[in-house]
Amino acid sequence: MPRGPVATRECGACGEIRRIAVRARDGQPDMCDRCAPRPTAPCGVCGVVSRIVVSATADRAGIGSCCFRMPVATCSKCGRRRRCAHARTDRPMWSMFRAPR
Repeated sequence: MPRGPVATRECGACGEIRRIAVRARDGQPDMCDRCAPRPTAPCGVCGVVSRIVVSATADRAGIGSCCFRMPVATCSKCGRRRRCAHARTDRPMWSMFRAPR
């Protein structure tokens, strides 16, 4: 089913004009995906309650941000091996943001 254009409006938390992820209800403001609360659950590796970054499947438990480590790849820009958010692409490139701990 084709979707229409994405509506954007002011986030009630940060004030930026962004796509709204959580609509206002019960006196709470509309929130963009950066400001919306993240669901948490026990990590399938260590049991700590954290944000799940790798979804569970039938044969694998979900991995929380406490245990997830980005894969290592050789950077297509500098040639160094390091953790990479784009390791499974044809041009892995290290970025300035850090892996979740």
